[in-house]
Amino acid sequence: MAAILVLSTAAEAEPVTYAGKLGKSDIVVEFTGDPAAPGGPLAGRYFYRSKGVDIPLQARSQKGSKFELAEEEACGADNCDDGKAAPIAAVWRLASSSNGKTLEGSWNGKSALPLRLERVASRQVTENEPSSPLDLYDFSFMKFFGNDTPLTMETSPYDYLRVDTQLDNGKTTGWPDATYRYVVDPRTNLPRRALSNCPATFQSRPRTLCCKTGTGAPTSAHWAAWRRSMPVSTKAGRLTV
Repeated sequence: MAAILVLSTAAEAEPVTYAGKLGKSDIVVEFTGDPAAPGGPLAGRYFYRSKGVDIPLQARSQKGSKFELAEEEACGADNCDDGKAAPIAAVWRLASSSNGKTLEGSWNGKSALPLRLERVASRQVTENEPSSPLDLYDFSFMKFFGNDTPLTMETSPYDYLRVDTQLDNGKTTGWPDATYRYVVDPRTNLPRRALSNCPATFQSRPRTLCCKTGTGAPTSAHWAAWRRSMPVSTKAGRLTV
């Protein structure tokens, strides 16, 4: 029985995060599995670092080290009404290196742009194995929205890189024994408090933001605050602005 459990666990696909370039733009991508491993077609999601907004990538085909994904267009009442599938904005054609460290290919939409990605990290599957962009989004929502789960490169490299951005700092204010300032994510203009000086009793609390340093380091509370600024299309599981 133990051997069966070990084999079952090993067979689970671990979502893998890559970072790189789409044309000249910096992007971060998460796939439902390892592009270098054998298996069915991969789905995924990605965001431009300058925007931080999920864009779904639907599974299309996979043959050996080469695979394709269909990038969804923004979904609204005019193009996704009455349960219609989201239209396709572009097709991704990628090929994996033998060890999966790099992916190269093209983005094929209204024009063709080069794609080059480098593997960052994978994360463990804690519940159901993901097979769609919505499964990936649901993981982030359930894991980090409204709870104290630490947001790290181990728990979710994709979400960590999403909130790992330069924040605009506001004026410091507070009380004699604790001070804070508002920091703003320039992509959303969403302010949040960051503690810059606080009593020792606060420093062990998971949701204390940037205690001591006030650097704006990513936390699950940062992700939750960022998430509250973004409405979601339930048809595609797509974050939209």
